[in-house]
Amino acid sequence: MPFQFPLETLLRYRRGIEQQRELKLQEAVQRLIAVQREIGAVDESVRWLEENELHELVSGLRASQLHWDRLCLSALAARRLELEELLAQREQERARCQTEFFSAHRDREAVETLRKEGLGRYLQEQARREQRRLDDLFLMRREYRNRR
Repeated sequence: MPFQFPLETLLRYRRGIEQQRELKLQEAVQRLIAVQREIGAVDESVRWLEENELHELVSGLRASQLHWDRLCLSALAARRLELEELLAQREQERARCQTEFFSAHRDREAVETLRKEGLGRYLQEQARREQRRLDDLFLMRREYRNRR
C-alpha cells in the first residue's frame, strides 16, 4: 500500500496560500521599484534643468525662461515629496506582504515536516515488513532443508 498522508489536502492548501503570498510580495516589490524609478526620473529632470539653467546663465538667459525653470523645479520638488510619501506607503505594504509570506511559509513548512516524518515512519515500517518477510522465507527454506 503506497504512502498516504492524511493532511495532504491541508498541505496543498498551505502551498497555495504560500504561492499567493509570494506573488503579492513580488507585486509589492515591483510597485516599490516603480516608485523608486520615478523618483530617480524626477531627480534626473531636476539635475538636467539645473545644468541647463547654469549653461543658459553663462550664455544669457531671459527672465521668462528663468521663471519657467523655477516653476518647473518647484513642480518637480512637489512631485518628489508626493513620491516620497508614496514610497513610504509602498515600503510598508512590502513589509506587510513579506511578513504574510514568511508566516505562510512557516505554516506550510510545519505541515511539510509532518509529512516527511510520516513518510519516514512509513518507509521504516515497510523496511521492517520486508525484513520480516525475508526472515520468514529464510526460516521456511531452512526448515524445508532440514526435513529432507
